[in-house]
Amino acid sequence: MKARTFDSTYLDQLIEVLESMHQHCAAAPDRRSDALYHELLARHYRNIRDAHSMGKKLIYHTAGMPTEILYAMDVVPCGLEALCGSLTTQCGLKDEALATAKAYGLASELCSLTRLEVGCTVNGWLPQPDGVIGTNLSCDIVSKGAYTLGRLWSCPNYFFEHNYQVNEREIAYVTSQLEGMVAFLEEITGRKMDWARLAQAMENSREAMLLESEVGELRKAMPSPLNNRTGMFAHLISSYCSGAPEAVQFFRVLRDEAQARVARGVGTIQEEKYRLLLFFEPPVYGWKLLDWLEREHGAKIVFEPLYSQWGAGEWEWDSDPAKLLESLAVNRAIRPVYRHLAGPIEPLVEDMVRGAQEYNVEGVMTFCHVGCRATSPCNRLLKDTIRDELELPFFAIEHDMADPAFASLDEMRDKIEGFLEMIDERR
Repeated sequence: MKARTFDSTYLDQLIEVLESMHQHCAAAPDRRSDALYHELLARHYRNIRDAHSMGKKLIYHTAGMPTEILYAMDVVPCGLEALCGSLTTQCGLKDEALATAKAYGLASELCSLTRLEVGCTVNGWLPQPDGVIGTNLSCDIVSKGAYTLGRLWSCPNYFFEHNYQVNEREIAYVTSQLEGMVAFLEEITGRKMDWARLAQAMENSREAMLLESEVGELRKAMPSPLNNRTGMFAHLISSYCSGAPEAVQFFRVLRDEAQARVARGVGTIQEEKYRLLLFFEPPVYGWKLLDWLEREHGAKIVFEPLYSQWGAGEWEWDSDPAKLLESLAVNRAIRPVYRHLAGPIEPLVEDMVRGAQEYNVEGVMTFCHVGCRATSPCNRLLKDTIRDELELPFFAIEHDMADPAFASLDEMRDKIEGFLEMIDERR
């Protein structure tokens, strides 16, 4: 089985939806960051669709990719999880994509995000890439999925392995992985790395990191100055636009928006009734649950340590071309998500406990994706630690990231309301 010839119908439709969302948000003066997010995402997907007509190479990658290198090589990067999740949700293609993946031979127990990627590929909903880069974040299914996609498209494939711990030996190993990635991209593009361009991408990444950290501090305010989708928007921009000037632009607007609300002592809703910490994200078809929590119950997601908590210390990169890749390897080791899922669990537990204390939360909630072999096993340890050290309730809502047949939105709403009642009883 091979990938069908690309038909842009559904990708065109997704871009139109995002442009419409941008216009809707832009009409509200207090939703500048929301408007910019949808504008940047629509532009990003247009670049993916039009990469070859613009004379650029298209590189698909899985979660955990140091995109600074891709921007420095002047190729068009495409994060598969985000694109396939958005495409199948907004265009109503989830069932067809999952059925195609099943026919290809992927078991339903595998992560449904990987199955969506295979379904989108085989059905011809994605443009032909010039290469695929897989990583070991956050599990072996992700890397095997990237290898499978490379075979379906008959294109070159590279595997990038994250470090497990932060020490000199493992940073040296990741640096060698980055050197191999540069060589892989140089062969595909037919040109050498522009080290000055990489230095600029890394400066963009550093500036975005500092702005994101400022946003994190501002979110400690009561009431919370940002809406419940903010963490997810920020996570996607940070993950897929790291190194691009658009990431700096987004986090600056977000910082300014939060600063203005904190200065006025206002939040995004009239009354904040609950303050919650979120561990793992809702399903791709269930982001509206975050809006519902905020609008109907006054429940605010005030922080997401997995997606927003940087490691200790300020990242400084060395402008010497011989040291740039080593500096980038260090950056990978302190980034949110990467430092939590590619290594030992202790940093995640510590960040969850500290986050619950510093953000003054009343409970910790997670959407437990049954197909995730990286996050789901963490839940029991996190629950016990949050209960024993902070005496706070921890609630896990089981679901499948892409398949609503496992748990409907109504079922999840009922369970969440039960969790909020539990918090009420503790007051």
